[in-house]
Amino acid sequence: MQIKSTEAALSIFLVIVTLIHCGCDNRSGARAVEYEQYRKLVFNGKFAEASTNMEGFLKRNPDHALASHASFMIAKCKLGIGDPAGARTWFDLTIQRYPKTEEASKSRFKLAVIESFEGNEQEARRRFSELAQDADGPYTPEATEWVRFLDDQEKKLKQ
Repeated sequence: MQIKSTEAALSIFLVIVTLIHCGCDNRSGARAVEYEQYRKLVFNGKFAEASTNMEGFLKRNPDHALASHASFMIAKCKLGIGDPAGARTWFDLTIQRYPKTEEASKSRFKLAVIESFEGNEQEARRRFSELAQDADGPYTPEATEWVRFLDDQEKKLKQ
């Protein structure tokens, strides 16, 4: 495509700038502001309110660029209100719906931690081992250390 005038080039430039600044990148604009308001509720300890609002956001915007973030935050809210079963459900949903995201990796890690906290050491070890073997995973070092910790705990129990 050859641009035949300065006016045409300027028009194309203005359209691109407008698209960038209007929120068409799906991580800015009104929906991103809405998500950020709900995220602030989490940081203020208003887990039940944040969870309800995040669930609504996710229902209205299931394919939004922030949908995986919202799903993960709902799981964290469930932990915050003392509902580990609900957290488990939402961490699993995050993994199923958004498998290639950082939130899926975070969810896998959180599920392993929940298993450990609940005394399911074999399942925790299995989950942490899977994470530790992921050469490109963001939680490889942490998971490796958890496996060492669980192994050390098991050795201490056998002594």
